Amino acid sequence: MVQNIEFYVSQSDTSDSYQYRASLVAGGYIQNIPLIQNIFSLVDHKISYLPLIDILERSLSDYRNDIPSAWVRTFNPFYWLGLLISAIVNIPFKLLTSSGFKGENISQTLFGKLFIFIFKGFFWLLGLFIAGYIAKFIQTDEIPPFVKKIFELI
Repeated sequence: MVQNIEFYVSQSDTSDSYQYRASLVAGGYIQNIPLIQNIFSLVDHKISYLPLIDILERSLSDYRNDIPSAWVRTFNPFYWLGLLISAIVNIPFKLLTSSGFKGENISQTLFGKLFIFIFKGFFWLLGLFIAGYIAKFIQTDEIPPFVKKIFELI
């Protein structure tokens, strides 16, 4: 449960780190403590629960403010197509990671970014082509004009 809460807080771009300074007797060093992971040991560190509650309230307000955009994304087929394309394009980097290489670092190089750009463009064009083919198969005249022009060029 704590891992799920930590995931959703991180997805809302809210940091759950708290800068903690040990007492001078203990060395007085400064460390960042993730509050959500250490929710049950906050008392041991003599940290109030108020920063944790503040973090949770900020993430909840981020999610509440995102509700209209979330509804638009839910019914937007291009959003889901983009997620599918991103997942497909990231498969080679995940395979590299599972093979022991640093696939995340490779995806950030010039070659990796160029690979992602080319293949995302290819899959978007493929998606448009498939959508046009399906629309042509259904025999509907409700195809957007820009999609018609693309298919006339092909």
